[in-house]
Amino acid sequence: MSATTAANPAKSPTPPPSHPFFLDVEDTIVLFVDIQEAFAPTISNMDEVLDSAALMARATRVLEVPRIVTEQYPVGLGVTIHALSEALGPYTPIEKTVFSCARVPGFLDILDRHGRNSVVLCGIETHICVLQTALDLIAHGFGVWVVADGVGSRSESNRAIALAQMDRAGAVITSVEAVLFQLLGDARAPGFRDIQRLIL
Repeated sequence: MSATTAANPAKSPTPPPSHPFFLDVEDTIVLFVDIQEAFAPTISNMDEVLDSAALMARATRVLEVPRIVTEQYPVGLGVTIHALSEALGPYTPIEKTVFSCARVPGFLDILDRHGRNSVVLCGIETHICVLQTALDLIAHGFGVWVVADGVGSRSESNRAIALAQMDRAGAVITSVEAVLFQLLGDARAPGFRDIQRLIL
């Protein structure tokens, strides 16, 4: 063995550094904001929101990513839409009247208990509860990813304005498929084929 070989043993390849916008399945939690019955007839892109949120719900069950569901004044606005609640499986919603989820008493404690720093948002309405939640979570030091095809407003202009504002504030504007493939990271990852079937 040469001196050079002895001094420089073969090293296993070092994985590339991860960009801060790249989600880690072990550090991510998904928040479904107020996707409720009363909103369904009024949201301009409701079919897209519901399809994307349900896909996110099913896929994160496969990946065992924690999820939180909120409901804005459910006595008046109804509970989570059945198609989404069915996709989610068992859950206990957090009821609220404040618009920002982060201002619900105890909500930040729930996030702290999960120990995850990256929060993915789906929900209604983009320019009210989703926007205010994103801004508060960023202010508290969380990374925020907003699923553009999983958020909705009554008007497309309000949705677009809110997405632009969240982008400027430091949220990552993304899509449900982009999120899921980042969480997988590898075609050999456990659950890849199950999620592939859900998407295709």
